[in-house]
Amino acid sequence: MHRKVVNLFYQLYWSIRGYFQAEKALCVIAVLALCSVVLHWQSQTKSRRFSREYGNYGFSKPQPRPKAYVPECFVNWRNRFLAVQKETDSLGIVRGVFLGNDWFIPKSVRETFLDSGLYHLLAASGFNCWMVALMLGFLGRIPLVLLFPYLPSVVGIRLKQWLPKVSELAGAWLFWLWSDQSPPITRAAYFISIRFVIYCLCVSTNVFRLIFIQYLVTLIIVPAFLWNTSFQLSFFCLFGIGIVTSLFEKVEDPLLEKLSQYGSKKVWRFFILNTVTSFGACLGVLPVSWFAFGRISFTSVFTNILTIPWINFMIMPVSLIQMLLLPLGISVLDQKLALFLGFVAELFYNFLETCMKFIPLLNYED
Repeated sequence: MHRKVVNLFYQLYWSIRGYFQAEKALCVIAVLALCSVVLHWQSQTKSRRFSREYGNYGFSKPQPRPKAYVPECFVNWRNRFLAVQKETDSLGIVRGVFLGNDWFIPKSVRETFLDSGLYHLLAASGFNCWMVALMLGFLGRIPLVLLFPYLPSVVGIRLKQWLPKVSELAGAWLFWLWSDQSPPITRAAYFISIRFVIYCLCVSTNVFRLIFIQYLVTLIIVPAFLWNTSFQLSFFCLFGIGIVTSLFEKVEDPLLEKLSQYGSKKVWRFFILNTVTSFGACLGVLPVSWFAFGRISFTSVFTNILTIPWINFMIMPVSLIQMLLLPLGISVLDQKLALFLGFVAELFYNFLETCMKFIPLLNYED
């Protein structure tokens, strides 16, 4: 027994030493981030306190942020979408999910989303920016598939290499212009831009390592973000996704082999990865929710798994298509899509209410 314990600590020592030798640059950035935060903390007054109502240290109310300049055409574009949805989206869910406009959501609907731990779906977040970027990246492949047989091989290969990436970048900043330019959306748009630059430089790197580097570099530049709830929720959500998906990779192939006898392996992988991603995001934000708000909703771990597919595969894609078609001025098509989205939103809300009757409220408050 004694020898096993010694061997365990010996292996742990060499693992940590090997990691630090392999990730010297990352460790240097982490130390610089820590020093930046400590110096910032010492420079503040001793009266700093934590406000659970707003999730910030030393502030009794939310601080106004400077509004970014947005061309008038994009403001009108957003308002046109909100006006078209107003007639059919009686619950306000479509406007809340896609653009974070939750002004017209009834109180009963708000309480249902709050109890189920899904109120974050009604805020325009970095998740929405990622979704729009990925969907436009997918749409960018459609003309390529249609035109590829008629293009010269060199041109086709180049377009296949660059068109989806450029479409993702355009989608991120297009959504930023549509939205309220909130910090989470801005961070997501910046990260997608950084990833595009790294792709242009032909540098291969792990996405979640890149996220961690961005997290540390941001703390070096603005150490006050360490106590910003929105900042921590965004990154801990991504960290949770990275940890859970990396653990799932060890059992992914055997599980898909067993499920492939009941259907397509690609379809199973698509839905399972969506479930794993939702689960990881919920686990990631739990510690921040407890620290910032004194409340943890374990119910959200289950409700997100059940309801995120409605958002990913129905409301977000159709809302994006309608948004892109609005400048064409085809009123009949706009109304058809709006009616469909209103129907899906009501169906989604009824499904959520039904689920809440069987899922217990597993909330912890200190």
